[in-house]
Amino acid sequence: PVAMPNLLYTRLKNQSDDVQRQFDQHGLEYTDEIATVVNPILDLNYRFALLLEMISKINSTLDSAELLTRIMEAAREIMNSEASSLMLLDKTTRELVIQIPTGPIKEQITGTRIPCGQGIAGWVAEHEEAVVTEDAATDPRHYGQVDSTSGFKTRSLICVPMRGPNGEILGVLEALNRHDNAPYTQTDIDLFMVLAEQAAIALEKARLHVEELEKQRLEQQLTLAHHIQERFLPSHPPTVQGARLAGMSQSALHIGGDYYDFLLHKDGTVSLVVGDVSGKGAPAALLMASLQAALRAHVQYHGSV
Repeated sequence: PVAMPNLLYTRLKNQSDDVQRQFDQHGLEYTDEIATVVNPILDLNYRFALLLEMISKINSTLDSAELLTRIMEAAREIMNSEASSLMLLDKTTRELVIQIPTGPIKEQITGTRIPCGQGIAGWVAEHEEAVVTEDAATDPRHYGQVDSTSGFKTRSLICVPMRGPNGEILGVLEALNRHDNAPYTQTDIDLFMVLAEQAAIALEKARLHVEELEKQRLEQQLTLAHHIQERFLPSHPPTVQGARLAGMSQSALHIGGDYYDFLLHKDGTVSLVVGDVSGKGAPAALLMASLQAALRAHVQYHGSV
């Protein structure tokens, strides 16, 4: 089959050849009856090995786009199908959104939205159950709009739910039109469910990775803002005869609204300013910086507070 990766296909072919050689060595005939028993076992062995290989590929990246592509490749390969699609659930609109499909019409259907509950994919997302249909045209749940607008002909399909770590539905995996036209079996459902579970875990890891990167970026920005705010405060107090001045400010967060300053007047006197802007974080820090700039400009212009 064209869809099989060369390495695994070679392993499967070698397995089949080894079985036949062993029959020949013992003077036994590898009959069609025996082949009908042995070949499904070899096929299952191949597909299980393929599943493990694909899971390894899925778990080796945290890039969301690359991850979705690998999941789609795995779905099509393991199900030996003409096309496959991964649909993620938009929690705001309750629609399934086709992400990165494979097959002859992938450009036409990417981004297509299907209301949850409509079509076989929508039914799977709503009922959280796997569905297999051998004749989509006769299944009342089939969402024929995609076929009618794209020209693609859905004959058979298998669709399974994708659940997150907490059991919530993240979307569905779907494979369409098996190459050998054989019916999908319970084994197909089991293999596809395993892939869907691993895909959901990998997507969650990728999401958390993006959140962690965003958190690190924000921490860096806040650290930089903290250093900038420190420069707004006096680096050392002025010298005043008969008095010793000192000041320190330590924000509860990276930045805040606490403020102190020493304002020098033209006549040599010093005004002490202490302030605590209501609130915390960036809004308070911005207000504090504006207040400091206004006070210093006022003193420089008017000569007094």
